[in-house]
Amino acid sequence: MAIMAKQQVNTQGETKIPGTRPQIREQRGAGLSNPSASPRRDICLPALVSQSIKFLCSCAQHPVKFSHMTMRNYYDWQTAGGAGDVMCLVGVLERLEIAWCMIGGLAVNHWAEEPMATADVDIVISTDRVVEAVEALTEAGFKSKTFEWSINLTGNSKVSVQISTEDFYRDFTSRSVPADVHGILMRVAALDDTLAGKIKAYTTSERRASKRQKDLADIARLLDSHPQLRAKVPAVVLAKLEV
Repeated sequence: MAIMAKQQVNTQGETKIPGTRPQIREQRGAGLSNPSASPRRDICLPALVSQSIKFLCSCAQHPVKFSHMTMRNYYDWQTAGGAGDVMCLVGVLERLEIAWCMIGGLAVNHWAEEPMATADVDIVISTDRVVEAVEALTEAGFKSKTFEWSINLTGNSKVSVQISTEDFYRDFTSRSVPADVHGILMRVAALDDTLAGKIKAYTTSERRASKRQKDLADIARLLDSHPQLRAKVPAVVLAKLEV
């Protein structure tokens, strides 16, 4: 079930992963492993995570000029080390072969044309393995707090991880696709699921106004990149977009 990828490093030291953002946009489901199939064994994501963390530590000791920043460098700078936390999260879940995927802003960043740095990392984990995942992530250095509909994790950066335990997201993992977001290999919710999640978040009146405005902006970003999705957006939400 592990995500597999071959990597190439160019003269600027930037890791390039064939089959990521451009190719996945053309072949949405390509490369998504099937639990019943035998996975490839060339380079697995945990190994890539370990190598990437060493690279980020090196960058901290030898700051990179802005003109030479990779997408991952920039995200790490914006979130005060968030790339390391996200890669650790991904590495733990992939090592345990747990079904999971990103939702929220990071998923939107894959499907929208222009990604935006966000410290909010929203994920869904297979219901029957949430406890196992949280225990493993705690052992990896994350601190956890349990709420009614989520489990929140914090690591060593500004990144805030929220594991949603709502039934609404239960089937998202089965339709997820592999993606390269901010230079980090991960799994994200399918396009329709990403939009549905954002609509749900926006229409939840209990959410803070600032969060709902961000949800509305994310819906607009998805529609800008995929106009055909307008038919799936409730009229009340479209009306807010057209104000």
